[in-house]
Amino acid sequence: MIQKKKQTHSDPGKFESLQLEFGQQCLKVVDTRKLGNLILKDEKFRSFADSKNLVAALSSNSDLVAGIYEGGLKMWECGEDLVHFLSSHPVGQAIELKGKFILELGCGAGLPGIYCCSCGAKAVHFQDFNEEVLQLVTHTNATYNITESKEVKCRYLSGDWSSLSQLLQKEKQIYDVILTAETIYSPENYSSLHDVFHTSLSANGVVVVAAKVYYFGVGGGTDGFIEYVESQKCFTAEVVHTIKAAVPRKIILLHRQKSNPGSR
Repeated sequence: MIQKKKQTHSDPGKFESLQLEFGQQCLKVVDTRKLGNLILKDEKFRSFADSKNLVAALSSNSDLVAGIYEGGLKMWECGEDLVHFLSSHPVGQAIELKGKFILELGCGAGLPGIYCCSCGAKAVHFQDFNEEVLQLVTHTNATYNITESKEVKCRYLSGDWSSLSQLLQKEKQIYDVILTAETIYSPENYSSLHDVFHTSLSANGVVVVAAKVYYFGVGGGTDGFIEYVESQKCFTAEVVHTIKAAVPRKIILLHRQKSNPGSR
């Protein structure tokens, strides 16, 4: 079920932090490498992360427990790739952020969304499967970086994408830009992810996906995702950047097909 984040907040002073540079922007973020141990060892944070399933996942050193914990307490490479892409303003592929309504799906640390806040976005909505991730990491990172002088409206939504799609349809919420990183690792979730794109992206909007070519052990990856998107005949999908690594990573742009604008 999708819900707004509770008003109870974590104490940023308890976290160790990092400074990450993206072009001319510098973001202060929670050092998630040590967050799992903090939750397990510090009674205050253990009780704050009140999900027994989440604590069990952290205790087993698992990055993914399907339907229970989706890895949001770890800072993944593709989230940083996505911010680097946005900040590089590539010729012909620059994404306009100022004054835009933006949704980040599977946000975890929320780096892309927070970067958009610093670039003058009008509203940024953060979604993650786990409410604890939004409370402990996303909101803390936003607090570090979004000053009162930045007039941006942030919203935090927890739950699965099917529920999110229903909520956004009910509210008639439309976004100019949808960002998502490291979320296409499981082919069984492509349909619900695509539904959010289809129901909530403006007619002239853009989806920016950052992902690995292949996710070992779970079967997803960029080629399979592009094949799925093209099979639905709603969006075009274009690989615009590749990061060379042992497992290569890619940036993919999705635009509505002109024959299927889908605007509401």
